[in-house]
Amino acid sequence: MAALKEILKTINSIKKEGHLLSKEEILSILEATKSITTHKESVNSLIFFFSTLDIKTQNKVNTLTKRELQVLQYIGNGKSSIRIAKKLNLSTSTIETHRKKH
Repeated sequence: MAALKEILKTINSIKKEGHLLSKEEILSILEATKSITTHKESVNSLIFFFSTLDIKTQNKVNTLTKRELQVLQYIGNGKSSIRIAKKLNLSTSTIETHRKKH
């Protein structure tokens, strides 16, 4: 999970600088991550997610907050709202709101 967090941190820092990574660049980063992580299943989920994004959806993902991205990652890994809420120390209703919002 540490490698994945580092990749997301890098992507977010690039976004803050005003640069946007292309879909291909993100996929390249994720493919490279597979070779250094033991969490290949999580990385494969992200690869699938990004490879199936259309431009409209991709633009929506670029507007998500750090917390929303965290919740999205847990959802993508099949975690229930209850488990996500416990992991992030939030209420289940907050997680449900995130789910409905996006």
